[in-house]
Amino acid sequence: MPDSSNVIFSPGGHGQVIAVMSMPGQKHTTQYNLSTQQFAQFLDPGKDGQFDKMFDNGAPATLQRLANAQGGGTAEQGQQPQPGAQQPAKHAAPQDDNDVGPAQERLAKVKKEAADKAAGVRPGMSDEDASDQRRKSQRRAEIEEDARRLFPMLGGQAKQRNAYIAQQLDQDQKQANAVEVAGEQGKVKRDVASIQAGSRERSTQTMADAKVKSSQNYSEAKVKAAELAAQREDARLRAAGQRSNLHEQMATYRNKQQTGTKTTPAEDANYNQLVEQMSQQMSGAPQAPTPQAATPGKQAAAPPPPDQRVANQTKVTTAKGTFVWGADGHWHPAGQ
Repeated sequence: MPDSSNVIFSPGGHGQVIAVMSMPGQKHTTQYNLSTQQFAQFLDPGKDGQFDKMFDNGAPATLQRLANAQGGGTAEQGQQPQPGAQQPAKHAAPQDDNDVGPAQERLAKVKKEAADKAAGVRPGMSDEDASDQRRKSQRRAEIEEDARRLFPMLGGQAKQRNAYIAQQLDQDQKQANAVEVAGEQGKVKRDVASIQAGSRERSTQTMADAKVKSSQNYSEAKVKAAELAAQREDARLRAAGQRSNLHEQMATYRNKQQTGTKTTPAEDANYNQLVEQMSQQMSGAPQAPTPQAATPGKQAAAPPPPDQRVANQTKVTTAKGTFVWGADGHWHPAGQ
């Protein structure tokens, strides 16, 4: 109703209609015993319409006027009727809250159905959806009651009242969405956990076989990695041995120079070649060929100094073959 009252109508027998009215924030209810004619007058919209009629007069006053006009009556549950007030008919006497007779059960059922209809509960709804709809309706009623209390002026504060209601409903919806998202996430996690558990149970043997195969592959990979590491270590040792041999030969030559021992041209050329090889090793450039070792009674031909070499013409013969001095400043196998 426009005045926030809640009126539930139910058949009372003997051609009467029972109207049970409650006001927001009040626990007790007031019962009106109406005839069918009075009930029809209450529902008559009149020239101004039902809403305007209820807005101007209020549901309690309208029901009281109709009940008193034609011999009806009222009785407020939990209170005694006032002296001199018209008593309700015996068949429509107010029911005590503890009375669980057929009439009280029927009235409770009618009240519940009316409340559900007002809350938007539709037939066929699940219990969970119906409960959620009742909760939303109750929350909206609380918000509207707060809005009327904060903005009591019917005309002048209607805009503020409606804005407050919309704001509160929007906040409630956002909070409900967050709760729903969290619930859905939890449900998804539970579903995933259930699927994973079922998958693990169904594929235990497959997983065991996969582990065995994975272990074999891992062992093979370890063996290959060990072989590769051994190859690298062998190459490192060979390179270290070569560097050690170069250092040893260079140290022997420098020792002769320091002690004043005369060196042969072949030793001078060999030393120059060793220095060049060492420099190329440190820079990562291709190494120069080592001159062919001298045979007894014959010295190996030493390569000329770098400033005297002619690209693609200066050659040197070693134990590994003949090499030619390239334009890039390095030795290359002849014929390439």
